[in-house]
Amino acid sequence: MNDTFTYRLMDEGDASLVSDLVTKVFMKSIAPLYSPEGVREFLRYTHPDAMIERTRTGHLTLLAELEGKVIGTIHIRSCSHVSLLFVDEGEQRKGIAGELLRRAVRICKVKTPDLSALTVNSSPNSVKIYQRLGFQDTGPEQVKNGIRFTPMVLDLRVGRLP
Repeated sequence: MNDTFTYRLMDEGDASLVSDLVTKVFMKSIAPLYSPEGVREFLRYTHPDAMIERTRTGHLTLLAELEGKVIGTIHIRSCSHVSLLFVDEGEQRKGIAGELLRRAVRICKVKTPDLSALTVNSSPNSVKIYQRLGFQDTGPEQVKNGIRFTPMVLDLRVGRLP
């Protein structure tokens, strides 16, 4: 079977679908690593109304779809910080996260031609994925509002994305 993924910007009507996808993956893979405070903080951040508001104020949200179903998303603040990058568990390891990142960077470079880096606060179990995408750690693991993360950066001046 040849999977054909499509990519597009999120419409406000997609916010619940995006939130559902992110919440499902988060609760299974990441929430067990967080404190109850961190889980609450994350779920507040990914609530559909919060996603719509951030999109209205300049966040970029791209979706990956398969047969009309949202199976991946990237959410970028001010074309400088990846705040969400999630792919449905059944669709992981197919290059979707990398393609979402590449497409988001292209859009951001049009909006911000002098863009030289993207940052991310990676969950503990995503550090290796971000490293494969070209990000480098910029500090040790930290906890803020119950959210565990490793700060990382992708230098866009050094070459192509994987």
